[in-house]
Amino acid sequence: GTDIINNEKYMTSYEPVLNADGEIQYIMFAGISIQNRSNNMTSITIAVIVGMILSAVIFIVLMTLFVITNVAKPIEQMVRVTKNISAGQIGISDPSTVNITVKEQNEIGQMGNSLSATVASLQSYIKEIDRVLSALGGGDLTADTNIEFIGDFAQIRDNISTVAEKL
Repeated sequence: GTDIINNEKYMTSYEPVLNADGEIQYIMFAGISIQNRSNNMTSITIAVIVGMILSAVIFIVLMTLFVITNVAKPIEQMVRVTKNISAGQIGISDPSTVNITVKEQNEIGQMGNSLSATVASLQSYIKEIDRVLSALGGGDLTADTNIEFIGDFAQIRDNISTVAEKL
């Protein structure tokens, strides 16, 4: 229950302590000031709320760093490379224009690896076309492609072979 002790309200509990014969020897009293308890609960509540807010802020900062490192930077690299490719820079004269460094093994990593493979194929085709046309231009009418052109690029190989045969 509650009692007033020294003009202050307390939550109290009384329990009789019995002797061996079952007679009350004394009464055990326990009490806590309601005001002190209320102040303690308010302090604890504020501490818990502040702790939760700090934890949330730390979590948000860590997630932001994770996203920047593992998502934004690789995508920025791929955007830079695709812009360079569309501007005719496929890394033959300056390999840094198409350099992609992606460590992730997720979809972004797969996309980066696929773009790197595409760039390597384009470089190979352009170098081979340059080699054959330079040889033909230099008078070597036996020049032909030495690499396999795949997919839609096979038509280019066929056309190079046709030009070489006609000369």
